[in-house]
Amino acid sequence: MAAFIKFLCIFFFLSLVREGNCQCSLSNVSVNQSKSELVVQQKPVWNATINLDCPCTLTDLVLSSNGFQTVLPLDSTVIVQSGNQLQVTANGGTIAPHSNTSFAYAWDTSFSFNPVSGQPNCS
Repeated sequence: MAAFIKFLCIFFFLSLVREGNCQCSLSNVSVNQSKSELVVQQKPVWNATINLDCPCTLTDLVLSSNGFQTVLPLDSTVIVQSGNQLQVTANGGTIAPHSNTSFAYAWDTSFSFNPVSGQPNCS
């Protein structure tokens, strides 16, 4: 019986170590936006801030945004567009724990950005 309990303890310990005890997911990513006072080609500039509320890093974050358009070129060192998706490229595509990454775009209205993929890295 003692050997069985010891086995269970080791099993649970190794499960935690293997998983990294990571409690992060895409639900820890939010995008807040605000309209700035700047105007480009008669369109307001929007500041979008990607927030990561997680104790782990996040890599390869992709946001969806149906119909996304901008007359202000995106800063490719921060984010790149491919169709209706935006790929975060800042810091080599890595968002640090509990940090923000910002970008600006210019269009008549703001767009909704939703995280569709990304890899949490908990060590």
